[in-house]
This record gives sequence, structure tokens and C-alpha cells, in this order.
Amino acid sequence: MVFLEDMQKRRRAAPRGLVLKKRNEVWRTLDQRLAALGKTDADAFSELMMDQEVVLDDVTADELREIARAAEGVVAALQKEAEASSRDETVAAGLIFELEEMRGVWNGLKRRARRDDQKSRKDRSDK
Repeated sequence: MVFLEDMQKRRRAAPRGLVLKKRNEVWRTLDQRLAALGKTDADAFSELMMDQEVVLDDVTADELREIARAAEGVVAALQKEAEASSRDETVAAGLIFELEEMRGVWNGLKRRARRDDQKSRKDRSDK
């Protein structure tokens, strides 16, 4: 979601992204909770930030493509950061772990988008 916000800021004149627009209230609530935990409880912050799954119900094809583009951007940013910090092995190892996890998310999103596109084409051809 943070990357989606950043994408939106870079496209100042563009309308708000679909994902952020539809889920703004939920995102703001989660973001506020994370900010509060970050100040008071590092363990709870880590649990919420890293060990929880985010599930978006009723995602449209356009939203899925938007999320996949954001994941691709996160992968690119992590790759660049990992390459830049290769001298510090601890930092690099953490970034490489995050990078591999995000690549898995991105690949899963791409597979789902392809599957959804194929299903949509089939549904249209059946009509």
C-alpha cells in the first residue's frame, strides 16, 4: 500500500488509484495502528507488519493489474537497495530475503492476472 501511495504522489494529476480509493479507510486504520505500535511495541509492530497476510476481496482485473505494478515497483526498489548495500552483509541478507518474498508475491499476482484474463476471454467467447 505504501508503494501505491508513492505511485499516486508521482502521478499528481492522475485520479487516485483504484485500490487506494476503494480501501482508503481500511488502509488509514491499519497505517495509524502501525504508526502507534512503532512508537510503543516493536514486537507487535513487527508481527503486524511482517507476519500478517493482507487479503483483498472482490479485486477487479484493473485493481489486480495496479497491485501487480506496485509489487513490480517494490521488487525493483528492493533489488536496487540490495545491490547498493552489498558491502554490509547483514543488511544485504535482510534485503535479499525481502526481495525473494516480494518476487514470490509479484509472480503470484502475475499468474492470477493471466488466469483471470484467460477466464474473461473464455467467458466472452462463450456468449
